[in-house]
Amino acid sequence: MESDVPANHSAEEELRKLGDVVSLLRKRQRRFRRIADLEQRSQQDLRLEVEEKIKVLLSAHKGSLHFKDGIQRFRFKEVLSATNNFSNENLITKGTLGKVYKGQLLWDGNLMNFTVRRLNYMYSEDESHTEISMLKSLKHKNIISIFGRCDENNETIIIYGQAFHGTLDQHISDPNLTWSQRLQICLGVARALHYIHCDIIHCDINSSKVFLDHDWEPKIYGFELSTNNPQGWRHRLLYSRYFGTDNVTLKYDVYCFGVLLLEVLWGRKRVITNDVIQEAQIDSYLWKRMDKESSQWFKNLADKCLNQQLMKRPSMDQIVKELEEALELHGKHANLEHPKAIDEATTSVNYMMDLLKIPLSEIKQATEDFKDEYVVGGGAYGKVYKAELDVIDIQSLSSMEGNYKDEIRKINKTVAIKRIYSRPDEQGKQGFLTEIKLLTSCKHPNIVSLLGYSSEASEMILVYEYAFKGSLGDYLGNDVKNVNLTWGQRMQICLDIARGIDYIHTNTEGKPRIIHRDIKSDNILLDRNLNAKLADFGLSTFHGLKQPASTVYTNNLAGTNFYMDPEYMSTHKYKTKSDIYSFGVVLFEVLSGNFAYDDLYVGENEMGLAAIARRRYHDGTLKELIDPKIKEEDNDHIFTLNRGPNQDSFEAFSNIAYRCLSETQAKRPSIKVVITEFENALNLQGETMVLSRFRLDDIRSATKNFARSFYIGSDANGMVYKAKLDHFGNSNLLATERKKKGVPSKKQITIKRITSRKGIQGKQEFFAELEMGIDYKPHNAASLLGFCDEVDEMILVYDYAPER
Repeated sequence: MESDVPANHSAEEELRKLGDVVSLLRKRQRRFRRIADLEQRSQQDLRLEVEEKIKVLLSAHKGSLHFKDGIQRFRFKEVLSATNNFSNENLITKGTLGKVYKGQLLWDGNLMNFTVRRLNYMYSEDESHTEISMLKSLKHKNIISIFGRCDENNETIIIYGQAFHGTLDQHISDPNLTWSQRLQICLGVARALHYIHCDIIHCDINSSKVFLDHDWEPKIYGFELSTNNPQGWRHRLLYSRYFGTDNVTLKYDVYCFGVLLLEVLWGRKRVITNDVIQEAQIDSYLWKRMDKESSQWFKNLADKCLNQQLMKRPSMDQIVKELEEALELHGKHANLEHPKAIDEATTSVNYMMDLLKIPLSEIKQATEDFKDEYVVGGGAYGKVYKAELDVIDIQSLSSMEGNYKDEIRKINKTVAIKRIYSRPDEQGKQGFLTEIKLLTSCKHPNIVSLLGYSSEASEMILVYEYAFKGSLGDYLGNDVKNVNLTWGQRMQICLDIARGIDYIHTNTEGKPRIIHRDIKSDNILLDRNLNAKLADFGLSTFHGLKQPASTVYTNNLAGTNFYMDPEYMSTHKYKTKSDIYSFGVVLFEVLSGNFAYDDLYVGENEMGLAAIARRRYHDGTLKELIDPKIKEEDNDHIFTLNRGPNQDSFEAFSNIAYRCLSETQAKRPSIKVVITEFENALNLQGETMVLSRFRLDDIRSATKNFARSFYIGSDANGMVYKAKLDHFGNSNLLATERKKKGVPSKKQITIKRITSRKGIQGKQEFFAELEMGIDYKPHNAASLLGFCDEVDEMILVYDYAPER
């Protein structure tokens, strides 16, 4: 029966009610979250002071708090979520006993990075217990921390601290791992072994059992074969083949450490065969970076460790002293040979520059001699072309096994080719050289990758990874893409940028501290998945590895108006905090949806958006700047829940953005503080849920007007059908693009037609189940894809679940 209420009025009214119900529930969640946050903050200092006592209390109440033996138990579904269902993208390494993944888990109310080790069936319960009990009792900066475990669903999973750079064996052949870093990593491992050798033998130390943290500090793990009893039969049996004896002592660890030393020295892995280490030549590139004295000292130490007579091998305390001396010798050599701070990083850059050279003929062939049809952008410094080109597989460089240039794998990729104009002021040439020098030393997921360059025949050409989603600037202003970014997507982009800035601002071995000097929305690129990457380093400058992080003075101002640090403009001094100001301007562009130099802002204040944002923050009217498009849907096929900013998230975002715009450098936060605040803002916002709006006519057509042949069951609220239906996906970006191209996919789905009650009660049942489908996602339950709410029909559409 047709409803007496007009269809369009009914649909709009019910959608409004739907939004009201969801909004009310979200407000309640935020209120409880704020109360919990206040309690957490008030007790944080006290908790830090009495951490050990709290661990004892938690252990006493392990049943209710999911602790056992002082180790937190994580649920398997939490680990699945943390590792994105153990995706290959999160895989760090794999070995005979299992795989290691990176992941994020809640710890003490905060989202933190962890390393997740998923062990296979070969790993016995005793070995698992040994690994955990050993790591619980060992406290040393070069031994990985253990935070928890999971033993549900016949799984054995151990949660460690973060291993930012993976494991040592993945970097042994990496040309960017300097000789100084190699020495320091070996010294850290030696110190850890010296620490445990009071009463423990590791029994399995090798380069795959050494994690590397953010600062390349080594952390050993893998104590499953360790023992406090050298005479244990299991270890005698396991290691007798190496020694021809049943006497396992601390010197076995020394032997294994000697193998590790040779691998680090050679730049490649070698295998033990019948007590013999296969001879190998030191990688020619590594040889160029070593000083003869320290490398010979290092080689002699390795030989001592590998002595076939146990008693002639050095103890770990002797090894620590010798490595300290080798490091000291290298330091003296570096100071002697590089008085102008031209150090190992220079050799690394030169090596990479040689690898990245691309013949001009190949670039001309790819662009058909720079035809205009390949042009996708440009500016004052040149044009940018999109083309297919064979380039070095950058990802494979870190896993090279001593390969030379001609042996390195190339792949065909879509690339961006930047052809720089020759200018009388030679700024184009300077920017060209600067980008090559800086980007060859930078490897980070939020820094654009330089894939090659050409400088033949007076040409200056840079080849980058192609940004399939354009630049952040493409999403600002009135002439924007057809896709509106949600608040969650905008904050994630800002967090990506902050992480990229943190990387260039950090002085690490082999990479100088870099000041970008031209951070703006047009210099932030977005890949297929909207991951943001900082680009255009033509105006950047850096401090050498041995230079202090002091303020730099210049007579030539560089940057873009409306983004430039006011203190830098007035005093001509800049430092990393100058980039923070520019980033602050970008943050308010993201919030407002307009460029900082939009006529709307410049007409009100000649300084543009930055000055207006500061004034509105003080006046309490900052919400008037929010881009109204944040809350708009992309089209009538999409309905997004939690699309716009909630109050908590908005306040966290605006507070840190305002601090970035402080007019003096000293008052601006460090980029690490900015990252922490953005992670908090994202957590406060919660998940953005994108649902499809299905049309009633399409559902009726797919089920032949709910024919009996499509019926598969019922429950208390309605009848369930299966069918195939056009579906544009639950990603608003993907949905918009597919709709534009007219290529939806036929998807097997489950349709639930609410029939239990009519009128208001029926709507309440519909809203309740819709909310449950949004907020609760059991591991084995079908995912909610969308809904239909037309006329008097109330329909929920789920992914197909055969077991239903």
